Amino acid sequence: MCCRAMSKSVHRTGRQRFGRRKAAIACLRRSRCFGQTENGRCRNPFVAVLRGGRLFSQKYGMSATHSAVAAAQDTVPAGRALDMGCGQGRNALFLGLKGFDVTAADCNPAALANVAELAEAEGLNVRTLEYDLNAAALQGEFDYIVATVVLMFLMPQRVPDVIADMQAHTAAGGYNLIVSAMDTADFPCPMPFPFKFKEGELKDYYRDWELVEYKEELGAMHAKDENGNPIRFKFVTMLAKNQDKPRRTMPSEPEKAFRRHFYV
Repeated sequence: MCCRAMSKSVHRTGRQRFGRRKAAIACLRRSRCFGQTENGRCRNPFVAVLRGGRLFSQKYGMSATHSAVAAAQDTVPAGRALDMGCGQGRNALFLGLKGFDVTAADCNPAALANVAELAEAEGLNVRTLEYDLNAAALQGEFDYIVATVVLMFLMPQRVPDVIADMQAHTAAGGYNLIVSAMDTADFPCPMPFPFKFKEGELKDYYRDWELVEYKEELGAMHAKDENGNPIRFKFVTMLAKNQDKPRRTMPSEPEKAFRRHFYV
């Protein structure tokens, strides 16, 4: 079914709506689709909801996928993803929908149970892991590690080890995405977060990586001040790529014997 035809369909049965969703997802995976806007986006409004990370927020009433995660979807290919401090799963579920093999890590068992339930209901490849981020003791290797609005809640003395651990467990060519609060001279952070980055600090941690995106700019929280205005301060947003080359493993003895027999 083409995108324009899908846009005309309304008030379908549950099975038809599921089919429409599958077709919309297929549109995202095609380099071209019938019926696009001038900037190349699909006209189907359902696809716009998927791309913007609002599907699960509309369906389950949770916060929308973080905008930085949604924005990175055209840069980071599907692979093994780790969502650090997953909370209710707004990023983990989105990544699962985009074809990632996701590990959703958090220290809150109730939140993890909710994520597992939603992932099962949606048929997504999302597993949960009860994990204290301060431990800096990840296991395994990931192609994409996401930590949005998380590091600011950690113990300050643990942040260097947490970042080093993230880097150590990122595959060659993999990505780290970090969004966190800052405290700068021009915009002091009014919130009592345990940890806040200084100007240029996060960039220095990733000086040996390729900085695909790096910005330090004003942002707003959902929380409001005494006048009812959103509390504003600087956030750092970084998408960095590990430039290490894939590790070459030494051949085993049977492999060496095979090569000697056939290639010598």
